[in-house]
Amino acid sequence: MKKTIIQRLLPLTDIYKVHSFSYVSLINGQGTCCENCGKLISNMVTLENQKGEKFVVGNDCADTLTIDKSKMFFEVQPAFSEGKSLRAKIMKHFKNNTIVKAYIYVGNDNTQFVVLQNAQGASSMQKIFYPEITLPYINNLLNAK
Repeated sequence: MKKTIIQRLLPLTDIYKVHSFSYVSLINGQGTCCENCGKLISNMVTLENQKGEKFVVGNDCADTLTIDKSKMFFEVQPAFSEGKSLRAKIMKHFKNNTIVKAYIYVGNDNTQFVVLQNAQGASSMQKIFYPEITLPYINNLLNAK
């Protein structure tokens, strides 16, 4: 099946590069709208065109608009997938226990882990592969329950 590309608000003739990307929870109105299609988004990708103008778009629009697919494929998509996986693990913990504390532990070799602690004092750790998974990102995931 061939994908049909539809012109939205951002011109398809511009050249876009991925500037940065982040996640925000949609709970309590924290999300934003894609500057290309207008849909509500939580996975936000900031694109920069050849004029230096920046636009915040959703994951799908970013994939459609970017010329260099390698950054989307090797950085953006895996980071969002890791965040989705991390959120699923957090939600599993929420079913059984209340998480009272979350922090990022940095090992001697600079490896980072998110540490979740429940009310009984038990902790679980998960290695963080992408630097975009920061404590504010983790807090957004926790608040999205």
